[in-house]
Amino acid sequence: MVERRPINLTDAHVVHLDDHSIAVAKEAGWPVHATRDPDRPHLQAAVAGWLRARGAGDPDPAVVHRLDVWTSGVVLLAHTVEARRELTRLFERREVAKVYEAVCVGGPRADDGALKHHLAKRRERGRDVMRSVRSGGKVAITSYRVIDRTGDLSLVRLEPETGRTHQLRVQTAVDGWPILGDRLYGDPAINAAHEAEHQLLHARSLAYVDPFDGRPRVIVAPAPSRFDLLARRFVPGTIRNRVVEGSGSRGDGADEVQ
Repeated sequence: MVERRPINLTDAHVVHLDDHSIAVAKEAGWPVHATRDPDRPHLQAAVAGWLRARGAGDPDPAVVHRLDVWTSGVVLLAHTVEARRELTRLFERREVAKVYEAVCVGGPRADDGALKHHLAKRRERGRDVMRSVRSGGKVAITSYRVIDRTGDLSLVRLEPETGRTHQLRVQTAVDGWPILGDRLYGDPAINAAHEAEHQLLHARSLAYVDPFDGRPRVIVAPAPSRFDLLARRFVPGTIRNRVVEGSGSRGDGADEVQ
């Protein structure tokens, strides 16, 4: 049964706003787009309502990239036709640097490296899944760095170079360290042991050169409370209060919105 979680979008969820775009810290469980269930709330409609309540007339915000329902973090939307065209073009040209953080079961052997697989969609048990294949499929590349390890878990920074469906979830699982709480690619028993109800994957930041003013921009979404609780097992302090290392690498004067 599909969960119909209400979306109570507040000012605190809005991590960036200008004349062309708005970025929101999406909570896990919020669909980005409308689904087959017409009564299920989704982020795009919630953002339109938030803008309308602040005198934006009849807004029609457009999401310019994807984020899984159960992944939390930064979602960027355009609220002008021109912004939709320009921001979509940035993602298509891979000119947006994306940083994710994940709590994983086990962890990679090396503290840093890269994952490369060819992924293809398969129909299994009545649903679509992505699988690593030896031939065909589309190439998926992700750089990673282990932030810390403790017990049977690791905290990993992931930077996808490509944008395939379920890319991070599949690649980490294929390499032997699935994301904790992943219902599709993870281990149900381990998820239950850690009381992880959904994948602990967080879209931490987006970095790009603003197509309208030419300035480097970094938009950051604070980690949700569930990450904070698990982070206490790792490095001192919480993920919420850490600075994203390397997020300013696109030049001095980058706009970081936290």
